[in-house]
Amino acid sequence: MRICFVLERAQILPTEIIKDVLAYLCIRMIVDAKETLYLVQISQIFHLINAPWYVWDITEKELIKIKLHLASIEIINWIIFIFAVTVCIPVNNLKIFYILTTLSFCAAVLETAGLLNFVLSKKKITKTQFQNISYALNVFPPIRSGLLCLTAVGMLVLIILEGWATQLLLTALGHFICAVSAYVINRIFRHIKFYTEENRALKELNAGFIP
Repeated sequence: MRICFVLERAQILPTEIIKDVLAYLCIRMIVDAKETLYLVQISQIFHLINAPWYVWDITEKELIKIKLHLASIEIINWIIFIFAVTVCIPVNNLKIFYILTTLSFCAAVLETAGLLNFVLSKKKITKTQFQNISYALNVFPPIRSGLLCLTAVGMLVLIILEGWATQLLLTALGHFICAVSAYVINRIFRHIKFYTEENRALKELNAGFIP
């Protein structure tokens, strides 16, 4: 009789354990689901920049004036450049001038992208944006200026040696004006002063000032 009781308990006990475990798991899943929903409802995503701000050290009015000045120079530069490379003269088909103008075109595109980034920027910008603008306007304008100067000088040499006419002179002059405009853009940007400002967003979040 005692042995039968033990066997009966051994047969009943696993069933009770399984039932208890299943019940516990169901309750746990319901609780976890409620907690997850609660966390999703109260959670917020913050995009914090853990780097100093870069601020242009001029007034808003002066900054707008410089932006308009640089943008107008760039637009005029593109008009002159397109005219210079599309005019129908044999020299534009020479391989050396084709390579120089193609490289200067690539530099001009990257320069314009950086200038557009600067024109659309605010007075206070992020470190990454400042680095992108500075790189574009400090590197590509001198490259473009040098390439276009070589193009203009090469065309002037052809004028002297071959005696080619007015269209070539105007084309060389157009490339030289574009080279000067690239230099001017670089010089104006280099004279814009800036300073860094501490970014307190992360400290404010840790201190609980950001909800």
